[in-house]
Amino acid sequence: MALAIFLLAGTVLSVNHGRNYSRLVEWLGLDEYLIMVQPPASVAPKRTRRLGPTAAFPARLVAKHAEELVRLIRSPSQAAYDRCRQLGVGGDAAPSFQASGNEWECILSQELGSTPEPAVLFVQARGLSPDSFRSFRIKLSLLDPSQDDNLLRLALDSIDRFGLALSPDSRRYIEERIAARRNFSSLLENYRIVFERERDDEKRFNLLIVPLSSSTTCMSPRPKSEGMLMRATIVSARLGCLSFPDKTSGQAIQPD
Repeated sequence: MALAIFLLAGTVLSVNHGRNYSRLVEWLGLDEYLIMVQPPASVAPKRTRRLGPTAAFPARLVAKHAEELVRLIRSPSQAAYDRCRQLGVGGDAAPSFQASGNEWECILSQELGSTPEPAVLFVQARGLSPDSFRSFRIKLSLLDPSQDDNLLRLALDSIDRFGLALSPDSRRYIEERIAARRNFSSLLENYRIVFERERDDEKRFNLLIVPLSSSTTCMSPRPKSEGMLMRATIVSARLGCLSFPDKTSGQAIQPD
């Protein structure tokens, strides 16, 4: 009889997912001892997992570009003649520089290999005096397969020697596509860069680098001097307008 009563009581208390048992324990004041309480959920912040390169997220889109301070460093200004002369450093050919009025042109042509049709690197830069450039073009004539690697290296070195500042990722991006002979048109840093095959010739390619327009203006009003030196340079950047104060000595500007 006692066993039957015990089984009947257990059945009554266990129905409805144990709700009757919970009510009895709470009525007796034993809920703190007999009811298992689930541990509280963790509210500690979790570190965000960095996305890895996949087909949907290429490595170039998930890289840590914000840490590349080179994007915010203004390249030193150089005269067009000096930039042209740098193209011939370390090579066998000397560039030619011509200026007419306010315009200038720099040309470099270098042959590689000893075959009847050697590989040729042709560089042409044009701009306005004294130091601004409008276009930088590299023509690659891949006529000697044994010189393909050397021609690619010289093309990338020409970009560096001419003073076109590119981040390591952008330089790698260009190198991979030229090596694969893959056409592209991209905005990299402050330049539009286009690489394409010359008409129907599979052995001749053109790489064109054109600076982006510097007509960006800041909409905020000009601050008042308040008796302080106010000399700054507005530098064109895709992030917006960056102000770089110059360290100069002189008389303070009178307050507005």
